[in-house]
Amino acid sequence: KDLYEKNFQGNEIFKHEHDLMQDRVPFCNFSGDIEQVIIDTHISLVIETYFDWPGTIAFSEKIFRALQLPRPLILFAAPGSIEVLRKYGFDVWDDIIDHGYDNEQHPIQRQIMILNLLDSWRAKTYTDTQLAEFEQRAESNRLLLKKLRMDWPRRLKTVLDQLKT
Repeated sequence: KDLYEKNFQGNEIFKHEHDLMQDRVPFCNFSGDIEQVIIDTHISLVIETYFDWPGTIAFSEKIFRALQLPRPLILFAAPGSIEVLRKYGFDVWDDIIDHGYDNEQHPIQRQIMILNLLDSWRAKTYTDTQLAEFEQRAESNRLLLKKLRMDWPRRLKTVLDQLKT
């Protein structure tokens, strides 16, 4: 709480957002080894760098790591990012996660929608059957990433050839 307040100093233009979120954003809500905590989570929240640049959809290694994990994910990125991943064929857990936030243009409102979604997952537990299904989804995403990686040299050559003409 003290750190949250300290980070707010000098950013009074965000008072409304600060007041909305001050009791909802834990800086650390775990103890132990971070790698094990990541493995044990019930949902992944990926925060991409360009979440507030309209029309700029860019993916980092963070999303590609999360797509390979056997758990649902939420992506705080530019509007339409989930749709792009979906079009490439990635399983973005549409049947489990309401990605309505992906259509919200205002970054603060999108953030609030994501926090509300995360609140609804606090008490989630999974059955062994669900966990096995989650592993299949992750494997499907891994195979797609492998295919895209193998196809990259050909696609790059096509782009370079088009630039020469």
